[in-house]
Amino acid sequence: MACACELASQVCSEAMQVELQRVAALVHLAKGEHLHAAWHFDKEAKHLRRAGTYREIPNTLDLAAAAYEQAGLPRYG
Repeated sequence: MACACELASQVCSEAMQVELQRVAALVHLAKGEHLHAAWHFDKEAKHLRRAGTYREIPNTLDLAAAAYEQAGLPRYG
């Protein structure tokens, strides 16, 4: 997955990056790796901003916050 992300970052559109980060986050969630999942959700939000897909950003950041919380990090705000 790391290799795919690395290669895709050099050639893919922002929309493809969004999907790639979402899949990576879901894989990490399935494996119980909440901190890694949260990091990918944050990256997804970054690519959503770059793609101009602002409507989806709040939901993605909520998923990131929940994953960080599951990883044992406090939720602020």
